[in-house]
Amino acid sequence: IESGVCGILSVIGYVMCMRYPIREEFSWIFRAGYVCNAFSVTAATIAKFYMVLHRFVVMRSGTAVEEVWSTRMSLLLIAILLILSIAKCVPLLFCSYNRVTVNQVVLITYFDNACVSMDKNITSAMYFTYSIATIVLTVLTSRELYKLSRNAEVGT
Repeated sequence: IESGVCGILSVIGYVMCMRYPIREEFSWIFRAGYVCNAFSVTAATIAKFYMVLHRFVVMRSGTAVEEVWSTRMSLLLIAILLILSIAKCVPLLFCSYNRVTVNQVVLITYFDNACVSMDKNITSAMYFTYSIATIVLTVLTSRELYKLSRNAEVGT
């Protein structure tokens, strides 16, 4: 559920800050949209990682029972998701803007270059880590599935 909700929020955040010109006096709309998008994308990525991790844990347990995580563990994972997503957004609260003047109206175009570069580096590192971790877990999960299938064949 988290992944889907966060995916929707990321689109809303993107539309808020990127699809329409924003006047300087409403710069808070750009910041709110960008932060909403950054938070949501981070949370959705972590939630997707949790799905892959959960699939591996279920397969590793050797049973078809999906309730392998306690309520305490689930709450801990949600807390980690929220903390990491919020932490990624904190620097964005202090970014300055790039502006352009069109017909004597000052518009916000984006955050300053240093802030954008920092955010892109963090996001790239997150996606790289996510990709490697999910590939490894998917390979390990398929190995567990193969073992489980072999044991089922031997038992019949």
